[in-house]
Amino acid sequence: TSDDLHIAITLNDNGEPFYLVYDVRSLEIDLRTDLTHISIIILSSVLFGLIGVVIALFISSRIIRPVTDLSNLVQASTPDSFPKDFSNKFPDDEVGVLARKYEDFLERIQAHVVREQQFTRFASHELRSPVTVIKGALELMTINGTITPEIQKPINRINRAVIEMEDTINCFLLLSREDLDSLETQVVAVHDLIDELVLQQSQILESRRITVENQVDRTFQLKTHRQVFRLVLGNLFRNACQFTNNGTIVVQSTEHSLTIVDSGSGITPEMIGIVTQPFVKSKTSGGHGLGLAIVDMICQRYGWTFELSSNPDVGTRATIRY
Repeated sequence: TSDDLHIAITLNDNGEPFYLVYDVRSLEIDLRTDLTHISIIILSSVLFGLIGVVIALFISSRIIRPVTDLSNLVQASTPDSFPKDFSNKFPDDEVGVLARKYEDFLERIQAHVVREQQFTRFASHELRSPVTVIKGALELMTINGTITPEIQKPINRINRAVIEMEDTINCFLLLSREDLDSLETQVVAVHDLIDELVLQQSQILESRRITVENQVDRTFQLKTHRQVFRLVLGNLFRNACQFTNNGTIVVQSTEHSLTIVDSGSGITPEMIGIVTQPFVKSKTSGGHGLGLAIVDMICQRYGWTFELSSNPDVGTRATIRY
């Protein structure tokens, strides 16, 4: 057809017409063939790409699955239920080596937990036994009427100390447990608890000429574990008494905090940042450097905030936010 032929007309050097005829049918066929080839190449590339993605996902899942299984095993592990003999389920490769190392590590932790539990039970028995003996002897002396008025006051202090020791032992045994949320809470009258601490430290307060201002509202109550809260306040109050001479101790509270402010010797700037670490104490301290460490540990376990600020020769402010 005429559409299949392209004709060009020109004149040669002699002025005669010169005709150039070109059949474009072969060119169109070649173009359609090229487009077909390109389409096939594109479709093949997409197909092979999809197949490659599927194969890669399959291979990666096979490779990652042992790591995922080990991760799930770690997440499910608790101090009371360590998995045993699980490393044999993993292949003999890098993941298997990691699983065996982790199993060895868990076995050491388990042995440590068992030793700690045994120590807690033994310590409970050995510490409670002398306390029970002292408590029984005091009760027997009271029943027999052998206590004279002259020794009644020190006997009362001994009795309060025995009760405090019994509560402290029970408190530490409770804190050694993992499930603190399961502990029973009580409604604590905070003002009365402060009065108990003042009575307990009455001898020190008198000898050091310390005045205590209990500004906590008598109606203020806090729902918490009483023994634990008493241990925290007791340590803070004893610290305030120990470092105050001829001064005052003020106890204040809000709905979500309790503050003990003393006018004692204070804490130096270089000590304020490390004073909550175990066995860290000042040169003038007569304790063992554990009081504030115990307070800080209990606050962390219960989600409370322990704030401590001090100025040398001015005093110290200790605040518990709950």
